[in-house]
Amino acid sequence: MDVVYVIGTGSKWDNNELRYSLRSIEKYGQNVDRVIIVGYCPEWVNRDIVEYIPAEDETKVPAINVFRKISKVWGKVSGHFLLFNDDVFLKGPVDLNRYPVYSKGDMPTPLSVRTIHFGDKRYTNMLLATADVMRRNSLGTTMYSHHAPLHFDYRAYVILELAGVWKELEASERGLSMANLMVSAYVSLDKVPTVPRCDVKLHHLNTPEDLKELDGTDIFSIYDTAIHTGIANYLEKLFPSKCRFEK
Repeated sequence: MDVVYVIGTGSKWDNNELRYSLRSIEKYGQNVDRVIIVGYCPEWVNRDIVEYIPAEDETKVPAINVFRKISKVWGKVSGHFLLFNDDVFLKGPVDLNRYPVYSKGDMPTPLSVRTIHFGDKRYTNMLLATADVMRRNSLGTTMYSHHAPLHFDYRAYVILELAGVWKELEASERGLSMANLMVSAYVSLDKVPTVPRCDVKLHHLNTPEDLKELDGTDIFSIYDTAIHTGIANYLEKLFPSKCRFEK
């Protein structure tokens, strides 16, 4: 299975989250084929091993920038890959060829956002717009944009392109959630079973009790603010050795 990272500039931790994510893949990832970085590539990345596709942020809309970067990946991959965020870490052995499609409840509706927190107003509005596109294209109402690897399939990309979804994304003031669109189209296309999963994302690591959030999980993520607590030391303890993806 190919692994793709979309990396922007402005890391608050000198891209060390990417460093430890790559180390976790080497330590625990099974059936890993190519690792590809699109966007910005830190100088410490071993480009003899990691394939790099340069891409600049061309707009002020993050969702559009992500879409344009991922659009550069097709032709470089086998047609299906797992999209990793740089703040996602494997915590135990994971066969990427058998990695599940995880779901995260339902997409927001104008009614549900009154009582359920989905994020800041801009992000929530983007999800609402995405949910409307999914409904109009018979892609269901399930949310897939959790902090874990996501299945991206080229056939789904083409189906959404033919339906005019990507033109709609480009024309939107806030963009659309490519993650939810791509995974929902893939699930619809192949009737892929999904597994409900809550996000496992550390806000902070100040006491050993905080680590209980990670019990029973083979993958987790962190908030940007977590690096100012004990998470940096924890990741170094988990993944102390340089991996082949580093110079």
